[in-house]
Amino acid sequence: MPTNEMPPTSTAKDQLALDELQQELAHFHADLTPVDRLPHVDTGPAADRLRAATEVGAFSQVSIATTSKVPLGDSWHRLVAKTTSRQTTGILNQVQTWRDQVEWSMSLLLEGLDRYSDHEHAELADHVKFVLERLSDLDSLEIKVAELDRRLSRIESTATPLQSP
Repeated sequence: MPTNEMPPTSTAKDQLALDELQQELAHFHADLTPVDRLPHVDTGPAADRLRAATEVGAFSQVSIATTSKVPLGDSWHRLVAKTTSRQTTGILNQVQTWRDQVEWSMSLLLEGLDRYSDHEHAELADHVKFVLERLSDLDSLEIKVAELDRRLSRIESTATPLQSP
C-alpha cells in the first residue's frame, strides 16, 4: 500500500542523530545547571573540633600521673617517671611535632573547603550556556534545512521533465 511518506533519507537519519544528541545534552545540561555555584560544604563541626584540639595544649610529662592509691605507689611511680623521662620526652616531642603538622594540615584543608564552597564558576557556566545556545541555533538550522529538502522533493516530484529542443 503506497504512502505519502518518503523513505528515510540521510536527512532523517541526521535528524534522529540530532534528536539523540539533544537528549544527551539536555541530561548533561541538567547536571551542569548548578555549575554557577558549587555546593556548600559545612566545615563548622570540623573547625570546632580542631579548635577544641588546639585548646588542649601541648603534650608534656606534667600530664603523666605519678600518684597511686597503693602504699608507696607514689614513690614507685616517681622513680619510674624519672628513669624513663628521657625516652618519654623524646616520644612526647615526636608526637607533638606530628600533632602540630596534622593541626596545620587540617586548618589548611578546612580553609580550602571554605574557599571551594564560596568559589563561583561563572566563566564555566558562561561557556556551557554559549555552547547550548549554539546547539539550539544548529537545531533550528537543521529544521530549516529539512523543510527545504521536503519542499524541493515535492517540487521535483511534481515537475515535468524538461525536453531538449
